[in-house]
Amino acid sequence: MSTRPVRRLAALVATVATVIAAVGVIAVRIVDGALPAQAQEPALVITRNESVSFSGVSEEPVFVLIIGNDERRGVGGRRADALHVVGLNATAGEATVVNIPRDTVVTYPDGSQHRINEGNPRAQGQGDPNLQTRLVSELVGVPIAFTVEANFAGFVGMVDDLGGIEVDVPFRMRDSASGARFDAGLQRMDGAAALAFSRNRNIRGGDFQRTADQALVILAALAKVQAARPDISESLRLVGVFMKHGELHGTSATDLVHLSRLALGIQSGAIRNEVVPSRTGRLGTGSVVYSLPEAQDLFADLRDNAILDTYKTLASVGSPQSGN
Repeated sequence: MSTRPVRRLAALVATVATVIAAVGVIAVRIVDGALPAQAQEPALVITRNESVSFSGVSEEPVFVLIIGNDERRGVGGRRADALHVVGLNATAGEATVVNIPRDTVVTYPDGSQHRINEGNPRAQGQGDPNLQTRLVSELVGVPIAFTVEANFAGFVGMVDDLGGIEVDVPFRMRDSASGARFDAGLQRMDGAAALAFSRNRNIRGGDFQRTADQALVILAALAKVQAARPDISESLRLVGVFMKHGELHGTSATDLVHLSRLALGIQSGAIRNEVVPSRTGRLGTGSVVYSLPEAQDLFADLRDNAILDTYKTLASVGSPQSGN
């Protein structure tokens, strides 16, 4: 199955938890049944990484990559505009979201250095479709079992179909470029408002803070699904929402059932949200981001159990250090 063309996404869309929960809650009841056809381009595409073992019942942590791509009309390609690694530890009932600045410099398989977000294919059918996942996996040092790629086309409709979400806005926003106009505190958002919040980069910390804000959408969506405690009727509605807006690549209903149990077993209050410690710099003539040495402390603490047991947030995160 090939990935369908999608349009602009300048932010993280929806959440792996929402998708997993929406489908998985009722997937065990779908046996040899026809799934509803999509009504539009997929908002989310979930791809299973066959090289990574996943049973859904072991005590090993599970890592999922969420990508928001920036494909848009008139511009070739769909670079990753948002990169978030979600680590799930079902045994402890805890999770971690690691947010990677989109302009982070990494080494590609040919030895060259580029921004990590250039790993997404520049055009449909071109390039290695798994390269982005490989680059993130190598940077963080964790095996990524599933990749969730999101696009703008279906974002607004999917959030609206789910009944909106509530996001804890960290500070007052008044940005005409993104349309983000929010007071600080808990705010109810429909799809358009959540997109504006995720796109806002004209804030203290710029893209670093925006990366952290995008992760707040993940937490808000997980809390939304958990609070709903869907019965069979509501579960069927959620499945319909996903099948209308989503697409599966190499991912079975059994995979979704197991993954949903993992996600729904973790309360939103037990999820830690961290931006990779980084500084701004230059690569050739371009402005880029370099991971600080402390990033290795973050990655090392994450690898063993998907929980940050010893890592302490740097005060500089959100107010990135400048480089030469």
